[in-house]
Order: sequence, then structure tokens, then C-alpha cells
Amino acid sequence: MAHQNPERKNQIKHFHRQQIEDALIRHFPHCPQEHSQPILEKVLMRDWDKKTSMTKAVSIVVHNYIRHQMTDYDQIIGKSGITRDEARIIVKHEVQDWFDYWHTGADSCKPEP
Repeated sequence: MAHQNPERKNQIKHFHRQQIEDALIRHFPHCPQEHSQPILEKVLMRDWDKKTSMTKAVSIVVHNYIRHQMTDYDQIIGKSGITRDEARIIVKHEVQDWFDYWHTGADSCKPEP
């Protein structure tokens, strides 16, 4: 069994389920339930730097979730010659559109299916 560095343990934090649910509802009220639950679980299970705010943590996980679940990112990085950074650039606008739509609900932000 690996022992966690005591100094590292003092530098991490975890958020409570209710805090995460409240942040998701407040900042991403248009995120569908089938997406908000996996996002909530990812925020809940991750070790966060003590300085990371709830809003920042939720936003990071929402961006990552959208990139991997709502775009072709994983298929793009599977193509030879395409780096992770290049794939992120390719899907950047689509990720931002979903992020903005889940945040505001504005149809002008809603990506094409």
C-alpha cells in the first residue's frame, strides 16, 4: 500500500456533494442531468489543490467532460500525426459553445448536433 506524502495531504482538498450540486446548478443550469451526474462524480472523486475554488474545479471538469464526451476529440487524437494540443485546438470552439450553452442556455451558443 502506497503512503501519501503528509505534505501533499495538507495541500489537497475535496468538495462535498451538495457543494458541487449547488455549483453545477448555479453555473451550469442548462446542463442536462445525464451529463451533470458524471461531472459531479468526477469533481467529487478528484484531489484538488487547496487553492482551487469550487467554481474553478467545476469549470475544469465541465470543460474536460465536454471535450471527451461531446466532441470528436478522442477520435481526432487517435489519428496519426495529430497531437493532443492540435486536437484541443480543433475542438476548442465546439467545447466553448457547449460550455456557454450549458451556462447561459442561449440558443446562439448551442452547437449543432
